[in-house]
Amino acid sequence: DVDIVVWERDAVVGGRAKSVNVTAAGASREVDAGATAISTLNEYLVNFTSGMTRRSDSRGRKTLGIYDGSSFRLKSGEGSLEMAAHLLERYGVGWLKLMPALQETVANLSRIYNLQTRGVAFDTPMAMLQELGLYQTTQITAYEYFRSLETPEAFIEEFIDGASRDNYGQSGGTMNAFADLVSLAGASLEGDVFELEEGTAQIPRSLLASAGAEVRLNATVEAVRKANRGCQSCTAGYTVETADGTSTAVDALVVATPLEFTSIELPVSVEAKRPYESTYVALASGTLSHDAFGSAATTLDAVLTVETPNVSYSCIGAHGTLASGDTIWKIMSRTRLSDAILDEHVFETRKSEFVRVDWNAPGAYTKLDPVPGDRWPPFQLDDHGLIYANLESPVSCMETQLIAAKNAALLVARALGS
Repeated sequence: DVDIVVWERDAVVGGRAKSVNVTAAGASREVDAGATAISTLNEYLVNFTSGMTRRSDSRGRKTLGIYDGSSFRLKSGEGSLEMAAHLLERYGVGWLKLMPALQETVANLSRIYNLQTRGVAFDTPMAMLQELGLYQTTQITAYEYFRSLETPEAFIEEFIDGASRDNYGQSGGTMNAFADLVSLAGASLEGDVFELEEGTAQIPRSLLASAGAEVRLNATVEAVRKANRGCQSCTAGYTVETADGTSTAVDALVVATPLEFTSIELPVSVEAKRPYESTYVALASGTLSHDAFGSAATTLDAVLTVETPNVSYSCIGAHGTLASGDTIWKIMSRTRLSDAILDEHVFETRKSEFVRVDWNAPGAYTKLDPVPGDRWPPFQLDDHGLIYANLESPVSCMETQLIAAKNAALLVARALGS
């Protein structure tokens, strides 16, 4: 048996899986302010959420639009057949040239599930992605990669960038191709996407409960020290020191937060100075502006945007409705937009106060530029049981973090001789 202790700095678990309350006219609803979308290709997430209710109250909103600040470059229903027809109409058959590469990426990434079921663990993210045949696409920008496939330029700048601005707040001119391929899978070019009725923050709560973990909330870890220093015959272990003066001995330790988010003193030196992309979230209920979006305002479910100074936000999405029937809108941007700007450019009528979450300390996602894999922080931090559950250098999403977490569990089992 293994006893699991979790130290959580905040009053609730979840990290960037965070939900907030949007309230109007006495009605309220929990809405994701952080990680939201789940792909049916995500084996771990689909399994972990099998007993959770999926959100289905679109209230007739089924249109995705790609917007440039003055007009829509593309408008389509979100069903796969209708979307394919509109993509062919807008971009011709050229966009289909990327599909074999996308399908190969999905197939290669899916190989990790079998490997992990067999107990295969990796010491570094680079070794994992090399084994999966995915490393090469992390070393080239998305623009370079998709152009090499002769993907139409308009498709790259509109659809691919629209998806990556939504998923990562970044564009393919700087992002690595692997991250953008994952983004495209999340845009339903492969598989379907769903949200949870009660938000994604319930996932870590459920997993911790099922594992029987002891969760210590409001517990700030200040240092991790090697135990039994100077004792050559002793089993390697660690002590965890928290801000309240508590010290706890453990046999193995998993660092489950980005080291850039903390100032934890570790017994080893780890290079963790990756830049992060800030994302600002504003949520409110109401109706979309007809001046901005025309007749589509009544049917839009999601607004993606192209990379242009004419649009101040990255994306807009419908995230459920209140009991009053008012749709809740989530607006994401790279800078904090004032109420006045959002009212002018997004809303026809706003029914609630804005609820805001600023993912800016240090940010929401790693900047996903191509960086050599030997500069990514490793999974195995020492020769014993100090593990880093982080795969965010080449890609940043819930499923890949769960893959990193599973890898951490396998490394802990190896360290403990299980």
